[in-house]
Amino acid sequence: MAVAIEDMSGANRPHELTLSPLVSLLLLVNGGVVVRAIRVNGQYLARRRTVLRGLLHAGLWLYAAGCTLLLVTATSTAIEMLLAR
Repeated sequence: MAVAIEDMSGANRPHELTLSPLVSLLLLVNGGVVVRAIRVNGQYLARRRTVLRGLLHAGLWLYAAGCTLLLVTATSTAIEMLLAR
């Protein structure tokens, strides 16, 4: 996620990513790890509910939502770059 944000901050336009293919690949791998973490935390949450585990679960979902938005932006930019060639 840090690579995507760093790449966006150095671009001419805020929505433009120069390393979009790499960022898309990294965000896809990150998404797989986040989904696995949500599943594992959900199993622990089902066994024993605590406020901290509930907050962690909500935080994981928020992080997954942010990564999804960055993935969509990076993927659309990568496709745009490939079509422009």
